[in-house]
Amino acid sequence: MQSLAEGQRVSFDVITERKLLEETQSFLLQRGYPDEDFFASLARYLAQSLGMDYVCIDRLRGDGLTAQTVAIYFDGKFEDNVEYALKDTPCGDVVGKTICCFPRNVRHLFPQDVILQEMVAESYAGTTLWSSKGQPIGLIAVLSRKPLVNPRLAETILKLVAVRAAGELERKQAEHRQSLSAEIMGIINESPALSDTINRILIAIKR
Repeated sequence: MQSLAEGQRVSFDVITERKLLEETQSFLLQRGYPDEDFFASLARYLAQSLGMDYVCIDRLRGDGLTAQTVAIYFDGKFEDNVEYALKDTPCGDVVGKTICCFPRNVRHLFPQDVILQEMVAESYAGTTLWSSKGQPIGLIAVLSRKPLVNPRLAETILKLVAVRAAGELERKQAEHRQSLSAEIMGIINESPALSDTINRILIAIKR
């Protein structure tokens, strides 16, 4: 039979988890913290709410073998964004999966991952960010120097934030493409000769 103390602890855990889920939904509805980039806000929120030491949010490069971070929150402060190879990292295992979790011994499972070794990481949880067309476009990863006490809760929170994060990432990528296109058109319009050359190429392609 379950003791009274055990029953109270289970009840407390359920209430705590429910409260965190509600707080996460509220955070997403507010689109992060005021006056802060959404991805920076999300990285900070995940670190604080899940008690993690390191959080990174990435966008996948075209080859699918490398990732570019859009936010890194490590030991209570933001780090400069970096590009890194996914090979031999737990993030490489995440791509294409809904969720991936290593509650303990993660640095021993991926001895070639420099970040894991330098921070002496013990646990890891990550999720893929999917585009509206069902393609993997990014990742969210959270790491801790301690074993993950409640993997199920971490996975639930990551799944909850992943949909909004993917939408924001896709929106930013679309804005970047539009800006780049406008810049190219501006260059073309300033150079009639270049514009004529491009028009001839387009006409030849249509033939």
